[in-house]
Amino acid sequence: MAKPLYVQAFEHFKNNHDDPLKAYVAFGLYVDAECKWAAQQPTWPPNSKYKEWFDCWIPHGTPGHYEKATVVLEEFANNIVEQERVIFLEAALNEYKSFLGAALNEYKIEAAKSEKTFWRGVGEAVAGAAVWTAILIFAAFAIKWVYPDIYEVLGRVLGKH
Repeated sequence: MAKPLYVQAFEHFKNNHDDPLKAYVAFGLYVDAECKWAAQQPTWPPNSKYKEWFDCWIPHGTPGHYEKATVVLEEFANNIVEQERVIFLEAALNEYKSFLGAALNEYKIEAAKSEKTFWRGVGEAVAGAAVWTAILIFAAFAIKWVYPDIYEVLGRVLGKH
């Protein structure tokens, strides 16, 4: 007894391609095309009609099925990557939120340990600003009292006088 046509087709796809996964997908696409062809016939075709279709389609349609298999596998891979990307990003965001929450709690605990109050810190900042302002005012009066000629000082520094 001869091998059934679908076994011959499967062996053709499997033996004529280096990538078994792509060969299996291409075979599935071949079977799908065959089913669509058979469904378009007025009655379900007899084995002789299948043999004619097989003899015509296998040599000429195989490259097209391999190309379509490549597209199907790439779409499948892209969909998996996209699904995993969403899961990865959600996990990273949740981890960041938990880390940020823990860090903020730690900062609050450390801030609570401080002996300084808020108003004491404000007082230190105001006092520092006042001292710096007094230094600048004193420097301005000193410069005004000495009244240096900027061009003369610059010339002496550069050694031109």
